[in-house]
Amino acid sequence: MNRTFKKGFILLVLLVFSLSMSSVTYGTNAKDVTKHWAETEMQALYRQGILFGNGEGLLMPNKAISRAELITMVNKAYGFSDLGAVSYKDINADNWYYSAVAVASKAGYLKIWTDEIFNATAPVTRLEMTKLIFTLEGLSPKDESGDIYKDYAKIPKEASTLVNSVTQAGLMKGFPDGNFMPDKALTRAEAAVILYNAHVKDQIDVEKVARSKIEFYQIDFSEDISSKNMERMILFYSKDLLYRDSIQDLERMYVVKDGYETDIINNKRLTVAKVDELVKLGQAKLIESSITQNQKIGFADKQKTVEGDPFGKDVYYVYIATVDKDGMVTIYDSKEYIITADIPKAKTDQVRNGHGVVYPIGGDTVKTNYDYIGEQLAVGLEKNERPKIALINSSRDYDTSLTYTYDTEDDPAWGTYEKIFADAGMDIEWIPLNYDTLDYYVNSDYTEYYTELIKSCDGVYFMGGDQMLHAISLLNEDGSDNAYMEAIRYVYERGGFITGTSAGLHIMSDPIYSIGENYQTMYMNLSGQWGELSEFDENGETADWTPGNNLYTHGIGLIPEGYLLDSHFDARGRLGRLLVGLRDQIGNIKVGIGADESTGLRIEEIDGQMIGTVVGLRGVYFVDASKAVYSLPRTDDNPTNFSVSGVRIDYLTSGDTYNFETKEIKIATGKTTVVENSLSPYSSANIFREYATTKALLELSKSELSSVVGYNKGADKDVVFEVTFKKMPEYEAKTAGDLYLNTYILEGYQQTSMLGIEVSVKQVNASSLASDDKTPPNIYGIRHYSKAYDAWIWIDDLQSGIDSETVNADTIKLISKVSTLYRAPEYYAAPDDEIKLTVDQDEFSIGDLIVIDGVKDLAGNLVETQTWEKQLDGSWKKK
Repeated sequence: MNRTFKKGFILLVLLVFSLSMSSVTYGTNAKDVTKHWAETEMQALYRQGILFGNGEGLLMPNKAISRAELITMVNKAYGFSDLGAVSYKDINADNWYYSAVAVASKAGYLKIWTDEIFNATAPVTRLEMTKLIFTLEGLSPKDESGDIYKDYAKIPKEASTLVNSVTQAGLMKGFPDGNFMPDKALTRAEAAVILYNAHVKDQIDVEKVARSKIEFYQIDFSEDISSKNMERMILFYSKDLLYRDSIQDLERMYVVKDGYETDIINNKRLTVAKVDELVKLGQAKLIESSITQNQKIGFADKQKTVEGDPFGKDVYYVYIATVDKDGMVTIYDSKEYIITADIPKAKTDQVRNGHGVVYPIGGDTVKTNYDYIGEQLAVGLEKNERPKIALINSSRDYDTSLTYTYDTEDDPAWGTYEKIFADAGMDIEWIPLNYDTLDYYVNSDYTEYYTELIKSCDGVYFMGGDQMLHAISLLNEDGSDNAYMEAIRYVYERGGFITGTSAGLHIMSDPIYSIGENYQTMYMNLSGQWGELSEFDENGETADWTPGNNLYTHGIGLIPEGYLLDSHFDARGRLGRLLVGLRDQIGNIKVGIGADESTGLRIEEIDGQMIGTVVGLRGVYFVDASKAVYSLPRTDDNPTNFSVSGVRIDYLTSGDTYNFETKEIKIATGKTTVVENSLSPYSSANIFREYATTKALLELSKSELSSVVGYNKGADKDVVFEVTFKKMPEYEAKTAGDLYLNTYILEGYQQTSMLGIEVSVKQVNASSLASDDKTPPNIYGIRHYSKAYDAWIWIDDLQSGIDSETVNADTIKLISKVSTLYRAPEYYAAPDDEIKLTVDQDEFSIGDLIVIDGVKDLAGNLVETQTWEKQLDGSWKKK
């Protein structure tokens, strides 16, 4: 038997496999061949890229296959790619199948169609397929002593030996009634089975053999790696990620490399001797020359993992390590992995009757949130079964190994996500998806493995970072779901628990927004900008974005339509930008939801309606602009200032519910009405400072007054916005008596639900405010940011502003047994309104005192003399 086509192709396959990077083929499954008699063969061809669907994942198995479709499949199955001449009169270069015909012409199998007209859309008959597969497989004609089919007489005499041959070879057979039906149209399913049995099965078997050996794989790195000044350079792989104890006990350090802080330098102690030992043991491969970006690097014959284990079925991570002449070790990680593990099995049983729960958290997730997530994931599981949660890291733009390190490395103050989730009774499945790795993990060989891994989980957790990068990673460019988002939706529709924090909250609405700043959005008074997903860069920005303005794009829409989510809401004072955002009405959004730190909104279907329940330590703002009256956005022809009236705020705390269908709010039972007093409520010159709005509303709830006014100031001293909060006729405030925790700004205040507050904003005359200023400045608090040797005094002055001449070492003094001031206090004007103190030690010490005496505003009003003390927990308390 002459099998020229097959033998040549197998040799080509082996050669290509030995020269190019490969990874296990995990294409997505088609949707319409489940339980079809040809499912196995059609899915195999679909995953190999030989059989194409209709763009919606449908393979249409029972549809007749056309000539153009068949030759396209044949070319891909047999690896034909050289172009030949096209002589058919009905084919021109504009036809989608032109190149397929040109390739088939060169391959030489088009001789079965001898007419001058190709008739590309004509269905292929079973007899034509007989001739084609006979030619492709190089079979020999077979005479037959008897009639093997009932309708054998209908087969042309010159073709009968071909039918006999393909029948004996097991490549084609008749129907259950004993007929061959030579003139019957060949279906797509029949074509797939014939090609699979004739050729593709052998191809896949060859591939499987190759993939069982590590030397089959070749991996690239995303940067140049120079051998200059290097003593040794090695390639190694592991079942574990670098920086964890199981790999060489390398101690991770942060150093500055090329001007940037990096995570990839290790200083303990991969020595030259250790490298040589690893190479000798077959646990690493010595690399002797420089590597350029995206250059394919192969492994040594029978190379083991760096731990000494043989290559097997698992997920492997690949690294290059260098040791320079000074002994410094640098570790480079590859973004692509080697996956030989079986595809995970998706869970199919429903929980909660198939009604999923969404729980977006505002930020700063704490133990009580994780415990709650663990309890919810366990719903429907056996008593001792640990729930699994998929961690979606796609809000970060840096490479996957570093992303994983962030989740798994032990931090003395925080711990690891791995440990945090484990302590709450969950196991995490990390999904290596982010901006830098989209080419590897979306629409690639890896896709099915990780999407099925998501489907095997009981819930999903969206990490914080940048919601725009989440969107880029989870959606197609038109905003539709990609395979990962489809998998997440599968978990939800199975009744799973979908949660996330910060950017993980933002991504759950549709549309989503980001970047805008309170003062800038009001000051510019521009319409928000829309960006298509293809326009965003690794910073979550578009090239034409106006700094300070709101920027919108597609979201995943796990919450009801018509709502816009915002995170860290009053912790970062984001009400101002949301007010502008609701004016934009992108996607007809009229209600914004702002969740605060450690607080989430559990959203689920109850009795046919979507209900949100507040769960957490602080509050959730509902900002309804459906009846608001806005000024028009600024244009060249309409240079208006921002203003709005008629916006309603409802502030909900633990146990309160919101009906997304009716907008009805129910305060949790057991909460009692707040008792009012005659005191004036707190106000602020920066009402969108951390928890300033909440503090003002809490004091308004206890006051007999009906309103409170604050201000929003910025770099332009002449432009100030007055923000008024007013009790509406239906206003009510109730509390269960629980105190706010973990924020000294709200220390001593009771968590209070407040319904029916109207907010309005208008621009006011700054000079008039200053001239009427009779109110002394107020010290709002003292905080540390990223550096422990800097303390920032937050100062409020409602009208005229602080007199910087009165901020000096005489009016602000440090009393310390350890430190002195490194420099005189520095005042930072609006919008910061902060005074910076720096000590000459690495940090302020417990018991240090800051005494403020003599600071004034520009109207001459004196700040109250006061002393603040550094506490054991790192905070500052007023004495």
